Amino acid sequence: MNLEIAEDPSFEKYLNQYDVLYLDITWFISNSKNIREAVLNLQEEVIEELRETYSADRPNTGSLTVELARIGLGTGRSSLS
Repeated sequence: MNLEIAEDPSFEKYLNQYDVLYLDITWFISNSKNIREAVLNLQEEVIEELRETYSADRPNTGSLTVELARIGLGTGRSSLS
């Protein structure tokens, strides 16, 4: 790899050990009437995808931070730091 981080001794240890969210922010902004709507749409979409990925069988709280915390509790891997 040509990345500086690849030279770090711990690089291989942590490679592919964490889930990654890819967010196309410009898509959400360009498909919304205003920034507030873009943020709300982004939050809804992320929650929906997280719930599909982590098989959430509880009611949707509508809160991204609550959903992330639930996933952390359920998997034992914290996403909030």
